Amino acid sequence: MRKPWEMPWDFVSNTVDEVTAEREALVAESEATLAEGDGASEELRQEGIAMMADLPVMSSAPPTETLVTAPVQPSAAGLAKGMLPWEMDWGGPSVDSTELPASDSALVEQKVAVDDPKWTPDMEPETKQILSDEGTRKVGGKHVSYLDTATPPVLTGGHGHAMTAAERKKYPEGSVIPEKVVEEWWQEDAKSHIKDADRLIGDTKLPSEARDIIINMVFNLGATRAGRKKGVGFAKMWEALDKGDFDEAANQMVDSDWYSQVGARSKRLVKRMRNLGNKLGG
Repeated sequence: MRKPWEMPWDFVSNTVDEVTAEREALVAESEATLAEGDGASEELRQEGIAMMADLPVMSSAPPTETLVTAPVQPSAAGLAKGMLPWEMDWGGPSVDSTELPASDSALVEQKVAVDDPKWTPDMEPETKQILSDEGTRKVGGKHVSYLDTATPPVLTGGHGHAMTAAERKKYPEGSVIPEKVVEEWWQEDAKSHIKDADRLIGDTKLPSEARDIIINMVFNLGATRAGRKKGVGFAKMWEALDKGDFDEAANQMVDSDWYSQVGARSKRLVKRMRNLGNKLGG
C-alpha cells in the first residue's frame, strides 16, 4: 500500500466530479494506511485525515486565468526528518529548490495569461526585483523624465520606460510625469516584456527561476538584444538553455558586452543562473 507522500497529490483534472472522486479515493487510501499504525496516535490520525479531506477542489482553469503547473511533492528535508505527512511543507513551484536534492527539483511549466484583464504585474514574482533594478527618477517626490545611460542615451520615465516619439514630445527631459501615467506605462511594459520572454522561451522547459532571469533580461535589453538571433542577441546562451545547461548559459551571459555595461544587475543575474546550474546539475 502506498504511503501518503507516494500518492499523486496534484488534484488537477478536467472536471470537478473527477477531482472530487480522486480526492475521496486518496483520502480513503490515506485513512487505511494510517489505520495500520505507523506509530501515529488516534488524535494525529484524525488530524491528518481531516486536513487531507479539506484540500481544495479545483477545476481546470479557463484560458484567461493564470495557471502554474508542477508536480506537488513533500519536502525532501521533511522526509529525512521522519515528519508525518501533514507536518510537511507540501509544495509545488513555490518550494525553494535549495531544500530539494537536484533529482527532485522539478521543472516548472509556466503559463501566464497576461492578456487577462485581471492580470497584474504583481502576479509575477520577478517584477519586484525588476522594479528595483529599473529604478526611477524623482524630483520633489514626483517622477521626471531623464536620459538613461545607453549609447546613445534614451529619454526615459517611470520604471525604465523608453519613451515613444509622442511621449518625448509631451514629456521632454526634466518634465514631471503624473503617477497615473507611470503606472500605465509599467502595466503595459510588464505585459509586453513578459509576453516577449515567454515567446523567446517557446517550448523549452525551464525552471521558474530561469524564466524569471529571462524576463529580467528582456526588461533590461528588450526582446531583440536578449533574444536568440546570432550577432544581435544571446544565441549561445539560448543553445545552452535548450539543453538544460545552466552553467554554460551563465558563461555565455558573462561573455557579452552587456555583462560589463550593466553593472551589478548583470552580475546578480549571472549568479542566479549559475546557482541554478549548481542546484540542478546543469
